[in-house]
Order: sequence, then C-alpha cells, then structure tokens
Amino acid sequence: MSRDDTRQTERSLRVDAARNRERILEAARHEVARSGADTSLEQVARRAGLGSATVRRRFPNRRLLLEAVQWDQVMTLCAEAADQARAADPHQALRSWLTSVTRYVTSSSAMAASLTPLGRTERGESCFAKVAAAGQPLVERAAAVGAVHPGATAADLITVVTGIVLVTRDEPDADSRARQLIDLAWAGLMPARAGQRIPTGNQVEGSPGRH
Repeated sequence: MSRDDTRQTERSLRVDAARNRERILEAARHEVARSGADTSLEQVARRAGLGSATVRRRFPNRRLLLEAVQWDQVMTLCAEAADQARAADPHQALRSWLTSVTRYVTSSSAMAASLTPLGRTERGESCFAKVAAAGQPLVERAAAVGAVHPGATAADLITVVTGIVLVTRDEPDADSRARQLIDLAWAGLMPARAGQRIPTGNQVEGSPGRH
C-alpha cells in the first residue's frame, strides 16, 4: 500500500470513528431521556444500530458514556448562549436560553444534578460553573435594559430552573407544573415596581439590608 493510500485509509477511519461517536451519543441522549441514568450500553448500541463491542471500544463503561452525553449537552448550552448574546432583544435572548436550559434539565433529569453547584464531571470540571459563565453575559445584557433584576446572576437562574424541575419531576403533570413555577420565578426576577423592594444577593427576608 502506498503512502497516499495509507493516509486515505487513516482519514476514512477517523471519519468513521467520528460518525460512530455521534451515532452513539445521539442514541444515548434518547435512551437517557427514556430510561434515565440506568440506560445500558446494550440499549444504546441497539438504538445506534451498532454492535456492543463498537460502543464499548469508545465508551468502556456506562459512566463514561453518560459523562460524554452530559458534557456534549453542556457545550451545546454554552454555544447557544454565545449565539443568543448577539440577538437584538436581550430579554427574549435570555428567556430563549433559559428555555433550552429547562428543556435539558427536563429531558435529562436523571443527570440534572450536574447543573447544581456540586455537580461535576469525572474530569473535574463543573458543569454548573461552565453553563453559568456562558449565560452570565445574557443576564447582564437583560439587566442593562431593565428586563431582569440587577441583582440576578446566571447562577441564580440555573439554580432556580434546576431546582424547580427536580422538585416537580414526580408530579402527574410535571412539565406544566415546572413551566408554571418557572414563569412565576421569572416574574419575581423582573425589576421591582416603584416602592417595591426585592431582596437580592445574600439578602433574604428578615436579614439586614445593605447600607
């Protein structure tokens, strides 16, 4: 085999490997949404139309596969935040991004703890910190035009969304209940009307205010 043929074969193998990885991750996203974190590698392999050995070569155990799915979705949220930061309407941009965060947490509630301050991937990176940092410019833009309370942060909003979804996930109509509470929380994050005081940051009801 010539050197050119060898290079072509190597390129083809890399393309096939990348394509198989995407098929595995896509199948895993569907299976996690359907069966939760107990999804087996065999289930994923069947949905992807690949052999179990192929899946195991790429992801030797379930934890590594779930982490890859998790990180892939976290990076998607970060990329969307960057796109929304260029949108003309800061209020709508933030709401759209939070809708995506809500959709992720709802569809992957078995892994939703990754979007709490304590959630970490095996590689030691905080999913919460990554997504919060990506969303912070959206919150700051919205606050600058008066669309969200100036004391709010992206970390606050992610915590609220994740907490609501986790608390309501076992209710009969979990999606509707979560959306209702998120809308209510969003209303509370809007700037206060004249004479109305909303505690922010470390201030809570009954605690001393800042001077």
